[in-house]
Amino acid sequence: MSRDDRVVGLIGYRVSGPANEWHPKLTVNLFLAVDEAAKQAMLGYIKRLSYQVRTLQLELPVDVDLWPYLSDKPIKQTIEDYFMIRTVSVETLDGLKIAADDLSVAIEVVDEQAPWNAGIWRWTLEAGTLRVDRSDRADLRCGIGSLSSVLSGFTSLGDMIAAGRVESLPSYAGQELPRATTFLADYL
Repeated sequence: MSRDDRVVGLIGYRVSGPANEWHPKLTVNLFLAVDEAAKQAMLGYIKRLSYQVRTLQLELPVDVDLWPYLSDKPIKQTIEDYFMIRTVSVETLDGLKIAADDLSVAIEVVDEQAPWNAGIWRWTLEAGTLRVDRSDRADLRCGIGSLSSVLSGFTSLGDMIAAGRVESLPSYAGQELPRATTFLADYL
């Protein structure tokens, strides 16, 4: 969807159903709007499409509230956290832009699949830019998978420490990267 030569909304969807019958299912797997007017227009479009299908399924980020816009209660509502993220090279994260407060923390990374990632790395975030350098003393210890989840915004260091996925060492002073809604539309 565009307005004044600018994209203000994106909808991704597919129609599927049995080959021998016409009982289609409309699955919306991407729904991004920059403002309320765009959201209303996009919901109107989906509503018009829904008259042509038997089932409408919306796969949206967990922080999108659509219930105020629905005239009928959904048959089913679930929250599913399934994705995979893998940091291939810790060193190439240097320069990554992260919307978070300044911090400095040293993390001992365990990575049996990519030995170049293993070791102690100092993560310094200044003015929204991450700097990654080798270090000789760690504040935290974890596997690359846990670290990747934190960097993506899917979870926080505090949550991973509480779950036993990140080990807090005596020098850890509570530095934290914020959680953010992670939404990766799957187009398989």
